[in-house]
Amino acid sequence: MDEASRRAVASVSSAFDGAKGPARFKYSESGPWYEREGKEIVEALLNLNPTDIRFDEVVHPLEGTFVPVWADSEGPLWLIPGIIHEAFEIDPQKGDHLIQCLFSELNKRILKEELTLNQQQAESLLEAHETFYCEEEFDWDSDAHGHPLCESLRNMIR
Repeated sequence: MDEASRRAVASVSSAFDGAKGPARFKYSESGPWYEREGKEIVEALLNLNPTDIRFDEVVHPLEGTFVPVWADSEGPLWLIPGIIHEAFEIDPQKGDHLIQCLFSELNKRILKEELTLNQQQAESLLEAHETFYCEEEFDWDSDAHGHPLCESLRNMIR
């Protein structure tokens, strides 16, 4: 990881260090669906550790589901530093997938008013996004690599 990437990861870690964890399941923990599939998701969420997240832990290997979508409102915030760190450490295509999943989930929650970010958090996510996509593997192009969340983050900063 280069110096700019380390700074971006450190900025995100600092901005989200007050988030509470572990990630908790946001739906009822009863019923037939929960018995068939929910228990596995709850276990996966509870086992996520933001200081040691791996790609296959947050992206379900068979279904491709981004596991944090099942978390309550605090869960994604708690996991962001680890997800961003992992995105910078792994193969850039997998890192791209992680960032796209994370930004899509955050954007959805912000639009539904289920989640708010403070200015430091918004700035750190923008910095991480721009740093990641400025790497030579992607040759930054705002049309190709922009994300709707980025505009929301810029508006939070203004």
